[in-house]
Amino acid sequence: MELTLYSFDAYVLDPTEQTLSRAGCRVPLTPKAFATLLMLVQRSGQVVHKDDLMKSIWGDVCVEEANLTQNIFTLRRIFAEGIDGKKYIETVPRLGYRFIASVSQIQRGPRTIPLLHSEEEKPKKSIAVVSFGHSDDDTQFEFLADGMVESIINSLSELPQLGAQSLATKERIKTHVRSVPNSE
Repeated sequence: MELTLYSFDAYVLDPTEQTLSRAGCRVPLTPKAFATLLMLVQRSGQVVHKDDLMKSIWGDVCVEEANLTQNIFTLRRIFAEGIDGKKYIETVPRLGYRFIASVSQIQRGPRTIPLLHSEEEKPKKSIAVVSFGHSDDDTQFEFLADGMVESIINSLSELPQLGAQSLATKERIKTHVRSVPNSE
């Protein structure tokens, strides 16, 4: 069974794995933002009506249009639209949205997971980004700390030779530190 991937600029969208990657690095997306992007990409160049998006993504659950607007905002922020003049998603007033980047479909065979790295392929070095600690229950500080960690991880993930991940709890940190061999 062949798998269809969608490629645009440096991005690859994988519907089977529900992932978006940029230059080989995974871009974190919520499931609803992913579903929004997938529907727009699959209908690239066509206007996708707001009602169709809402029905496809949320089904019969009654949600406000602001949820869809938030997903579009999130996607535009991920694509850094407007910074270099490049746009991916066009708003069609009172109708919906159109994905305007050029999309290519890539057909691939079934996925296989390599068990060993080849001699030429070196494994990525990885770094753990630990959340800033706090002693009170201030949720605003917690959101700020989480946002800073996400921003750092996103910046580090742009480096092709480095993998970055968040370690959220002390238990996971202890487990990770014990399980990582000293590479020097």
